[in-house]
Amino acid sequence: MEDEEEEEDTKIKAEETEYFELEDELNFSDDEDEEEDFDDEEDDKSTPVDALQEYEEDEEDLTYTIKSPDSDVSHLGESDYDSPGTVELVLTRRTYRVGQSYYASKDKSIIYIISMIHPLPRQAACQKYIMMEKSFVCPKGEQGTYIRMEDILLDLPLLKLPCKTSFNKFSMRYRQDDDKQRSFAYYNETGKIQHHLTGRPKALDMFAGAGGMSLGLEKYFDVKWAVDNDHLAAATLRANKTSDVKVYDEDAKSFLKKSVQGNQCYPQSGEPDHIHWSPPCKGFSRANRNGGKDDEKNNKQTLLFIKAIKHFQPQTASYENVPGLVMPDYKRYLQFVVANLLHMSYQVRVQVLVSSDYGDPQKRRRLILFAARNDCILPKMPEPTHGIGGGLLPIKTCKDALHMLEKHPPSSSKSSGSIRLSNKIIFNHIIPGKKTEEEDFTLIENEPSRTILARARPHRHYNGKRYISVREAACLQSFPITHQFHGSLTNQYAQVGNAVPVHLSTTIARSVAIVHGCPV
Repeated sequence: MEDEEEEEDTKIKAEETEYFELEDELNFSDDEDEEEDFDDEEDDKSTPVDALQEYEEDEEDLTYTIKSPDSDVSHLGESDYDSPGTVELVLTRRTYRVGQSYYASKDKSIIYIISMIHPLPRQAACQKYIMMEKSFVCPKGEQGTYIRMEDILLDLPLLKLPCKTSFNKFSMRYRQDDDKQRSFAYYNETGKIQHHLTGRPKALDMFAGAGGMSLGLEKYFDVKWAVDNDHLAAATLRANKTSDVKVYDEDAKSFLKKSVQGNQCYPQSGEPDHIHWSPPCKGFSRANRNGGKDDEKNNKQTLLFIKAIKHFQPQTASYENVPGLVMPDYKRYLQFVVANLLHMSYQVRVQVLVSSDYGDPQKRRRLILFAARNDCILPKMPEPTHGIGGGLLPIKTCKDALHMLEKHPPSSSKSSGSIRLSNKIIFNHIIPGKKTEEEDFTLIENEPSRTILARARPHRHYNGKRYISVREAACLQSFPITHQFHGSLTNQYAQVGNAVPVHLSTTIARSVAIVHGCPV
């Protein structure tokens, strides 16, 4: 009996010894010496430790495939694998990994690349790429290239078509407002602020007209050169200039040719830091009933914009025209401009702005294009300053702009239209001698004006009795009350109607000035 008890005690002690040895071996220590001892004790024969490790490895494999009873997400336990940012996830027998590419559809026009996986909501943060042909324009030689858009968060089950081949990526990123592509941008994220240590950046104003854009630019830039082929508009520029701007009374093609030839009286390549371009809009405007889309003389002025950028190589440029340029009939002209700017490694942003959103008492819609060299920051479109709610200033109305002239009846077209207002001599308060007609548009007193047109038959005053004068039209364009216009009555109305509204031009200039490091 005693022998049996001793034999049983010996057996129990042997099992306890084996258990503690196994426990010690499974106690993974950070101490390097203990790890080395553990490795030294291993031999070729199978041990209980080996069996236990094989069992745990098998169990780990199962955690990638056993489904949670509450969802389709793999059972992840307590590991870091649960947290957003994991590199891999198995869902309904499909493995998703960071870096994998998927087509959005069978036409392969959109590709998603997984950049981060969120396991529990079964979503992936993805880089979205579209074919250049799906963007506003595809420059020559970029067919089949993809361009990155803004990142997107997608449900993992939507990623079904793996993209197993590499694809070419355009060097810039792209964004657009909607499928109509009336607001879009090609941009990079590597540009820098262009500081000008020797003074304010220098600007060239092409098609300057009566100076609407120059007035905005002068707030932040040194406007050194202004060009217009209308000698009366040039006279208006000279009469109102407040800086040492040099006015060129010639067309854009002649001006550019002389500069390219190295004429020292003209700006040279690299001199202008910023170029603004406001070519005639009749070729693209729905208001033009004679020229329309076949008005090649005016439309070619837009194509000269590319030659000017190529020659001067400015850091930034802006372009202004009617919204018709994004419409199907005229879109090809804007596509030509954008494609060539991209080919020259210029970033591009396009959007239609409304002048009343920026303090002008006029609902004038204008297409604005910003361009910036690849080493610069692409200017942002200005945020509205006037509107309803959201801390915005009240929209200015016709009454706001014209009330100070209500007690001063305008003169006939045969006079200079001079009046005394607040101890200042004001000119151009003149109107056509003919009576208004029934179909003439009448201004609404407590609303902004319609677009001021470049014609001698202007809008009817809100008093319903007469046309608005040249001076009143200029007020609706936000010109200073002392700004004087030269030429015949028809020419004066044309100068006012062709101008960029001054508050809009100032806002545009401010957006560009920011990327030049100017104080604003």
